[in-house]
Amino acid sequence: MSKTDRWIENIRQLMNSYDTLSSFQEGLSWIEEAEKQIQEARDIRNRLSLETSRIKENIAEAENIRQNKSFLQRNLGSRKEENDLKKNYKEGIEEINNLDQIVNAIKTKFSGIAKNQKEQVEILRELNLQKKELNIQKRVVNESIRQVNASARKARATWTGVRGKGIIGSVARLSRMSVTQERENALTPLEAKKAEIERKLSLFDREILRVSKITGKDEPPTLADDHVTKKNKCQYCGRELGLDSVCLGCGAAN
Repeated sequence: MSKTDRWIENIRQLMNSYDTLSSFQEGLSWIEEAEKQIQEARDIRNRLSLETSRIKENIAEAENIRQNKSFLQRNLGSRKEENDLKKNYKEGIEEINNLDQIVNAIKTKFSGIAKNQKEQVEILRELNLQKKELNIQKRVVNESIRQVNASARKARATWTGVRGKGIIGSVARLSRMSVTQERENALTPLEAKKAEIERKLSLFDREILRVSKITGKDEPPTLADDHVTKKNKCQYCGRELGLDSVCLGCGAAN
């Protein structure tokens, strides 16, 4: 197994373990391991950059040699070596881009790891705010869908009961078909947007659940945190509230 393959396997295990973090200490260990893998990614990237730069120079040299050949040699001679170099260069650039995407994916996880109760509450608050914004967007989309359907029903009602094979009947059929097509054209992007919002909401629900399950020893609450000491209960799920009256269970703000 190459160094790159070993790194990819380590990243796979690292990303899989993210969803199972259950304590503040595990979060700290995850970050430490992630930073180690990011540094290794930098080393791999530097090596790939050197290789692609060398290949690029070889491509330029091969093209220069070909240009100095006669017309027949340029157009009838084999370009296998040159094409192989270009293929290797393209694959090297793709590897670098994939590497950058993986590193960015790791870094985005940092903001979801709580190292203590205070950070846990802050993360839950931010997640719930973003979820609230998505729910608002969903309501706006649902209202747009309702208006499109209402408009289509109103337009079709104009031709209700109009049948027959004559001119009026033909006009009615064409009008109803036109209304149906316009409705579908208007609903398609709205339904797609709604589906994307619902997908994001599902991810937020899963992330809120994951963060809320994290436990561990933390600094004892001060007198200023008497709402933690009193162990107030969440009005939604009945579980204990954390700092700023945010539920440690469901993440709701009380």
